[in-house]
Amino acid sequence: DMDEAAEDRAAQVQEDEDREEAEDFVAELPPRQFSSNSSSHGSALSVSEEGQELIDSLAEWIGMALQYDPGEVADEYELQCKKRGVRPNSGVRAAVRGPAAKDGKYSFSHCCMGDEGVVPVLFALAARRDIRLISFRDCKLTNKVAPLIAVFLRGFPPLEVMDLSQNRFSYTSGKTLLAGLHAENPKFPHAKLVLS
Repeated sequence: DMDEAAEDRAAQVQEDEDREEAEDFVAELPPRQFSSNSSSHGSALSVSEEGQELIDSLAEWIGMALQYDPGEVADEYELQCKKRGVRPNSGVRAAVRGPAAKDGKYSFSHCCMGDEGVVPVLFALAARRDIRLISFRDCKLTNKVAPLIAVFLRGFPPLEVMDLSQNRFSYTSGKTLLAGLHAENPKFPHAKLVLS
């Protein structure tokens, strides 16, 4: 009985420490960097209130995901699609179940998921810490999701390459994405963001 009580206390202490670590991680992310008051002609992008809530939600989700063992991306993708009322994309389903995904490489190239469809993908990938490459090449993404992707990039210092080429990002979006990449990647100076 004494051993069980001590184990329970130790487990509770560890859980509290994990929660504090996750909260500190989220607190370090500047979630309001992409303020809805920003001018679209300046260096920051204009974000709607709904967009800002989504950005904050992803930042929090990344922080909370640090506490849990990573699950299957395919299962989390289906769950996130259902939660957000988004029809699952067959190309994404194939990519998250493919053999390259087991090596931390996720290619969603030409999946035509659009801005709405990339949201559940980002949330599904957020719990993984072994991601080395993500390709959203020609996925019909626009400036609207650049701040969300930038928050995702801040949460993934081990990421080596993210390909966002052949999408519809402006120069300002490119700056936002690069800021996200470099915000948390000083240990990984060779990380690449492909935008052309």
